[in-house]
Amino acid sequence: MDLQLIHVEDVFCKIEATEGTDATCAGTDAIQLIKPAVLTFGAEVLNPRDDLQNQLLDTAQPLSPAAKWTDITLVGQIRGLGSAYAATAVPEIHALLQAFGFSATFSVNKWIYDTASTSLKTATLYGFRGTAQGNFVKHVITAARGKTLTIKFPAGQPAEFTAVLRGIWNQPTDTTNLVPTYQTAAPPLFEAAGGSFSLGALSTGVVRDTTITIDSPLQARLSANVADALAGYQQTKRNVTFEASFEAGRVSDYDLYTQWKTAAGQALAISLGSASNNKLAVAASTATIQDAPLYKDDNGLWLYGVKGICTPEGTNRMNLQFTA
Repeated sequence: MDLQLIHVEDVFCKIEATEGTDATCAGTDAIQLIKPAVLTFGAEVLNPRDDLQNQLLDTAQPLSPAAKWTDITLVGQIRGLGSAYAATAVPEIHALLQAFGFSATFSVNKWIYDTASTSLKTATLYGFRGTAQGNFVKHVITAARGKTLTIKFPAGQPAEFTAVLRGIWNQPTDTTNLVPTYQTAAPPLFEAAGGSFSLGALSTGVVRDTTITIDSPLQARLSANVADALAGYQQTKRNVTFEASFEAGRVSDYDLYTQWKTAAGQALAISLGSASNNKLAVAASTATIQDAPLYKDDNGLWLYGVKGICTPEGTNRMNLQFTA
């Protein structure tokens, strides 16, 4: 059975130079969350001995589990650095995005994160839980890779990310806290002051919310040549999807039915923020409405709901740019 720890207050994330080797997080690697992180532990190999011929009715004592893992779920808000970007001046979720299979490129006052299929990186994460005795329990996850990343953009609110990662379990230890150094820019709101949404010809609609999701199934790399028989995890697939809700207007304003029935590829663009060095632009060249359009009733106000997939055709599948 998996065990969950609900209150992990301080979380740090850093890209590893060598997969599975602790990257030694510093205070500046902190990610500020809006909810306590959740840790879940388990093992790929449980080693029960149910079939042991012990001439008793009882099951025999199991052997030690192997290939132990830790999942961590993080919930935070999207924001830029708030000061000039540079090769060593990065957004708060810089390492997190790379653990989800994004390449990271610095180019003239902006950081570009693009879906990649080679040179994928792993991360080390630290989580600290306070105790009644005044010290902390330190949880370390190595060789971590992203499983699911969801970014929600609700109108008039900050964009919110939920990230789930899995990596190699390490023995927790009692320690003093690593003091986090958080970035201080205020998360921008998803509104017309720098905020916008467009999907093909739809660029002036009354947009209620939109969401992008990156789903990356992981496969355990079991190996007899490494400690605990777990070499790490490998991303085996990536599915990039989007959802949006907007007020239902005339078909001539935006014909989502034709877009759906023809599986037409459209450009998807989301922008957030107007303050200097606190802007995010999300773009996908080929976004296709995949699910049948639906109506939503919001207290008598009719909304369209669309869901679809972003595919690699065109300039990019999905990229995020933190800009000046």
